[in-house]
Amino acid sequence: LKNMEEAAHQQSNCGPEEVSVQSTYSLLHLTGLSWGNKDAPIKVLALHGWIDNAATWTPFARALFNTNTNTTTNTNTDNTNTASDTDSAIHASSDDVHFIAVELPGHGKADHKPGHFVYYQIDWVPDIIALVDTLGWTKFHIMGHSMGAAIATVVAGVFPDRILSLAVVEGLAPWIGKEAEFAKDLRKAVDANPKLLHLKPGVYPSVEAAATKLAGNVRGLTMESALLLVNRGTKEVEGGGVAFMHDTKLRCQSHARMSELQVQSCLEAIACDVVVGLGSDGFFHAATNAVFAEVYPKRKAVLERRVRVTEVTLRGGHHAHMDSPHTLVPPVLTLWRNAHHKQSTTTTTASSSS
Repeated sequence: LKNMEEAAHQQSNCGPEEVSVQSTYSLLHLTGLSWGNKDAPIKVLALHGWIDNAATWTPFARALFNTNTNTTTNTNTDNTNTASDTDSAIHASSDDVHFIAVELPGHGKADHKPGHFVYYQIDWVPDIIALVDTLGWTKFHIMGHSMGAAIATVVAGVFPDRILSLAVVEGLAPWIGKEAEFAKDLRKAVDANPKLLHLKPGVYPSVEAAATKLAGNVRGLTMESALLLVNRGTKEVEGGGVAFMHDTKLRCQSHARMSELQVQSCLEAIACDVVVGLGSDGFFHAATNAVFAEVYPKRKAVLERRVRVTEVTLRGGHHAHMDSPHTLVPPVLTLWRNAHHKQSTTTTTASSSS
């Protein structure tokens, strides 16, 4: 009975709660979901992928805080470093971890950029720093999926003194532009974007219909995961049906991308340990993205020369963190705890010497 009461208390304190913070940089409101105690010593910021929202981290947060009993069986039979989905003995207390899944401008319930201003990945970096400054987080852990993984990698490289650990799923640093093709790529974006600026969000007769469409468009995305994303990412519209709330300007092409040399400078500056989660049917293992399959081993090698990198194979596709959250929790929670212990030891040593 005592264990049942403790479990009920744990679930009631974990959340999620809605988050809305105005960025002191862009003045746009960033939204999201928060789990755990705001005074918890381990503070984590999780970033979503392109056109996704904070619900992308709901299965992970549930597994992290053990707030549901749904587990799946890992059917991966190869000999890579794959944890078992039933290996869910490691969980966090709501008093241990404060976990925020943020929605960046243009996504989910967050504000959109005004007018015809389009989105660039590195523009979200100062918004992220403005957010954690407002929260009072001097040092924190960061993680991300896909586009969020790319942005998290840049943040970890630009602010190595503030990032305690980095965890990424299906991504490691941004997609690059080839320097020799800059003129052609810029012309392509300038020609294409005026047409994309006036896109209207599609209207679907129901949440289920929107989820079916999303699952059909994203390789390996299950209907269960699609429903989580769609339930948060749509709104009812006049006349009936639902429409996605994300800014259609997110589909505009970038005028310029980082070069691989710029990416390498971020990777070389990262000073924390890293966990990389790769879907068994995702970008790398299933070679569904030729660019990522080519650059990932090189980028991982750069990190391994400086920090510890733990690679975990997750059963699933590009959204494997939603499919196999119980596989991802143990290595990530270990990463956080080790980094927190290291920070605490360093702080104690510094205090003693002074």
